Amino acid sequence: MNIINFDNEKNLQKAALIQNNKQICYLELREISNQVALQFEEYKIFSGDVVLIILPNSIDLVILILVCLSLNVRPLITCSLNAIEIDIIKLNPKFIFFGKDFQIENLEIQNTNKTHLFNTVFFIKNKNVHDNSLVDTHTRLLVTSSGTTRRKKIIQLHEIGIIHNINSNIKALGIGKDDVTLMLLPIEYSYGLIAQLLTHLNVGATIVLCDETFYPLHQSYIINQFKITSIFTTPILLRKCVNSLRSFENVSFDSLKFITIGGSFAEKTLIEDAQKIFKCNIILTYGLAEAGPRVATNIIRMHCQCNDYNSVGVPLDGVFIEIDQEKHGVGNIIKNNIGRIKINSPSVTNGYLGEDENNIIPKKMVISQDVGYLDSNGQLYIVGRVNQYIETKKGIEIGRASCRERV
Repeated sequence: MNIINFDNEKNLQKAALIQNNKQICYLELREISNQVALQFEEYKIFSGDVVLIILPNSIDLVILILVCLSLNVRPLITCSLNAIEIDIIKLNPKFIFFGKDFQIENLEIQNTNKTHLFNTVFFIKNKNVHDNSLVDTHTRLLVTSSGTTRRKKIIQLHEIGIIHNINSNIKALGIGKDDVTLMLLPIEYSYGLIAQLLTHLNVGATIVLCDETFYPLHQSYIINQFKITSIFTTPILLRKCVNSLRSFENVSFDSLKFITIGGSFAEKTLIEDAQKIFKCNIILTYGLAEAGPRVATNIIRMHCQCNDYNSVGVPLDGVFIEIDQEKHGVGNIIKNNIGRIKINSPSVTNGYLGEDENNIIPKKMVISQDVGYLDSNGQLYIVGRVNQYIETKKGIEIGRASCRERV
């Protein structure tokens, strides 16, 4: 599975990845990736192997991901073991990659003899690996669920679904090779991994990797220094960025085309505050890891009176959304055409890892824990989660998010 078209000679000298004072072009990215691929062969890391990658956002992490995808090695990425509470036995990785400062004793496996792979990356072979892997043969990438309603699950994504989600994301956001995107989201998030990282690499754009902890204090310099055209955020992260710039005057961000918000509900006041400061479109996105991950997009345009701040937008190309009319223990919230979100898409997961799959039809459909409705124009509105409803005196259940908005 090749994400990048390295045959485009005109794009090879263009910056692919930037982090701090380090920058590599697409030609260098190809050469380094080829060298690491040869090391995979030397250390007998083969197609079909499942690997665990424990690394923070970095150029080395991106190289490792690209090599895995090109060789059909199936990676699960995490910044730390605590971040996903992963079951090593269930995942059954043949190899585990990590940075030089990682304490391999935390893995609780027999083999602790680490081998240097390249740059800051080391690995160990899991001596406890067994043959009866739970990973589907069509799986190319492993990601985790959000874990907002229960413990996180490991989700398997297949090649056709990943490519479809990348292409529909490119079309919805108008992403091109001249874009420079600022990556603050952890790459382990499917939203950051597929919707931002792989999508921009696919079109030959430039990605600037930045630590979200320090970014708000230096955002004016970073955006203008690298001529950033897009930033992918969450409501919490965007609020930090907005608050850090409130006291600044005459700050311009002429290169910015849009900022996306995903992960949770964004209040209208946050969107308006962001547009006052950054003076660009704000794009509300909706998705879930099981759906590949992007599902819908709503562009909040500058100086437009017809913006709908409550909708997450219309489905992406090839994605069809319905409201599930089965109660599934949701009580009476399916009244007034409100119910669980049913997503039909070629990007839907081909299965969880060792978990029940009652809410999915592999590669076709997933029923979300989100509750919402569609208007007559096909706009999707999210009103809460299945477990976020309370009973009123009138016996009507209202999402907590809706209550907050009314207050």
